[in-house]
Amino acid sequence: MERCRETIAPLARAGAAKVRSDRRLVEVGYGTWTMQPLPKLAKTPLWRVIQYRPTLAAFPDGESLLSAQQRIVGSLEDLRARH
Repeated sequence: MERCRETIAPLARAGAAKVRSDRRLVEVGYGTWTMQPLPKLAKTPLWRVIQYRPTLAAFPDGESLLSAQQRIVGSLEDLRARH
């Protein structure tokens, strides 16, 4: 979200854009995988699921990729309906 706000800031200051945040557009909740080195994660059984059947993957103490997809698509659908 921080990078997004930085990107839109010049347009917002110029009055060319109204800025709104939607928490549904945050990154995937990776849970205990957050900040772990990829070589370590690649050795786990979950890695293979993520690579070959991502809709079945759920991160420990995080969210599933399917729920992240549903969250993001829901936000985009709401935005589309408003405009």
